[in-house]
Amino acid sequence: MSKLKYTKIFVTVFIAVAVIAVAGLTLSILISEKVFSTKLKYKAKFSDATGLKGNVPVIYKGFKIGYINDIELAADNNVYADLLIYEEYEKLMNDNCILYKSTNPITSVTNILFLTGTRKGNVLKQGALIPGFDTYEGKVLQRQHSIPFQGDAIGSLMFKVESILDELSPQMSDSAGASIMDSFAALDTTFKRINSIVTNVDETMVMVKDGLKSSKGGVFGGLAKVDDLMTELTATTKNARTLMVTIDETLVNYKKPDSLAIKMIDPTGENFLKPVQKSLASVNELLPEINRLLVYTNDQTTNISLIQEKIKKVLDDFEVTLEILNRNPLINFNTDVGKKKVEQGKKRPR
Repeated sequence: MSKLKYTKIFVTVFIAVAVIAVAGLTLSILISEKVFSTKLKYKAKFSDATGLKGNVPVIYKGFKIGYINDIELAADNNVYADLLIYEEYEKLMNDNCILYKSTNPITSVTNILFLTGTRKGNVLKQGALIPGFDTYEGKVLQRQHSIPFQGDAIGSLMFKVESILDELSPQMSDSAGASIMDSFAALDTTFKRINSIVTNVDETMVMVKDGLKSSKGGVFGGLAKVDDLMTELTATTKNARTLMVTIDETLVNYKKPDSLAIKMIDPTGENFLKPVQKSLASVNELLPEINRLLVYTNDQTTNISLIQEKIKKVLDDFEVTLEILNRNPLINFNTDVGKKKVEQGKKRPR
């Protein structure tokens, strides 16, 4: 009887420890899932329920800040759901935020990404509507507040492609496509500046040739002995004109809206990236040649100061042109071309 008595005690203690362990584990899971946390209720709007189901988590920068449930199709053919946000994230609920459905192509698991604008917005009251990026209101908010994507690389690419297609859509606001048109305007401005550079180089050549004809000695007499300098200057003009033709061909290719989006994400870059890269290389070739002209003319007397000022204007125009090309969003789009540092010529001593 004594052995049976102690056996019952051991079994009772073992069962009690197991029950306490299971209860503690369950409680820790409930706490980690913030089941007991106070939740603020908002409304979410989507164009469809693809990938949505009960208790889909809402993610902000890798943190779960809430979830959605009670998904229903309304009379206006839009999908509405209850958006429950944990109380500690109430400060994120501003009027410059949207929701983005992100689906993993491998696991097919859908998460709701919470995206906010870079500028501070007004705090939303409970019950306010937060649109999804696939709705008209969400697209408008994304453009107004310049809301960036925060997530994986594949999702970021899809987000950018959708944004570009929305800008080209005639159904959006009057400002739709403004950024694309601004890019065309920037390229057109670049074309005009390069044309001005070529004109200045031509004028410089005419000035030097006139000096050679009018003087048999002195400074121009020295210049007459370096015929190869004039040959290099002629080659510089030819390279600049080639650059103009290349950029003009790029503008013609990108004025066809039916295939614009495809060309923007074309991995081969045959229609845009390579021509622009070739243009940058041509501009880079111009700088050493003009720098050699500056070094030579600097060794001469002050009688050719007018020529030096003319060439200085050429270099200034080139610098502005390179800055415009570097800052152009079409050149910087998913490429490393925009990050290339163009080597500048040595600064001419005054």
